[in-house]
Amino acid sequence: MKSLTTRELLRTAANQLILRKQATDLDDGLLQVELLFGFAASLKRSTVLALGSEEPTTTVHKAFQSLLNRRLAHEPLAYILGEKEFFGLPFRVGTGVLVPRPETEILVEIAIEHGRALHRRKTRTRFADIGTGSGILAICLSTTFPDALVHGIDISDTALHWAKENANRLATSKKLTFSQGNLLEPLKQLGIHDLDILVANLPYIPSDEVLELPEEIRQQEPLVAIDGGVDGLELYRDLSRQLEGILSPEGAVILLEVGNGQISWVEEIMKSALKNITSLPVMSEQHRDIRKIRRVLEIRYGAE
Repeated sequence: MKSLTTRELLRTAANQLILRKQATDLDDGLLQVELLFGFAASLKRSTVLALGSEEPTTTVHKAFQSLLNRRLAHEPLAYILGEKEFFGLPFRVGTGVLVPRPETEILVEIAIEHGRALHRRKTRTRFADIGTGSGILAICLSTTFPDALVHGIDISDTALHWAKENANRLATSKKLTFSQGNLLEPLKQLGIHDLDILVANLPYIPSDEVLELPEEIRQQEPLVAIDGGVDGLELYRDLSRQLEGILSPEGAVILLEVGNGQISWVEEIMKSALKNITSLPVMSEQHRDIRKIRRVLEIRYGAE
């Protein structure tokens, strides 16, 4: 029986992913299997594309098939490859931590914009990344503002393991720290009362909708990073109750990633909390992600 060429092998594998609903279309399927093949053969994707009519070696074929079987069993692609690119940086991820999503990059962009504005009037800015997961937001902010004080917080010890590993590889600032705890409680314990910018990507999927998520999410990724309670807003309410005494009295910015259709509810929760914290005018803005969904809520008061 004639062996399959690399091109034939990859197309066959891509169609398997489509049949298992692990790929949305042929382009998506081919991208995934090209990355898996490259990982198996220790080749860049561009080199894999150039192989074409060549037949893979038996060793590479077996290694690729093993990786493909893991993907067909609903293991996230990022877990298999061991990393996921976010904001141009390669973050290591695996069991016990949420896989970074591209829609979260808009949150980083907005935080950087405010950080630069603050830098013009303050010698040092203090950031907090609540629910840091693999550390993507905290590390991106720390690498952009190496002199800033950046605190990454997560309730999961496993997630913090990944965050610290990524920080060791990608960050150089000694002012980046990670703490385990519930939302803002570690900041209170540290006596912090001058937070300038708070960013958070909290769990926002309503509990009954978690069961409807793709199998690779609901069975592989940690529920603590996905399940947002009955209406998906539980963690936002908890966060709002912990804000007092943490934010800089001169002015602060809160940036929250939210689920589709939730942004107005979260805006009401946060504005209500800030009425008891500051007498300064509170402003808000809603930002859309790459899919045009209102994804990031910006709440701010005071001057930048």
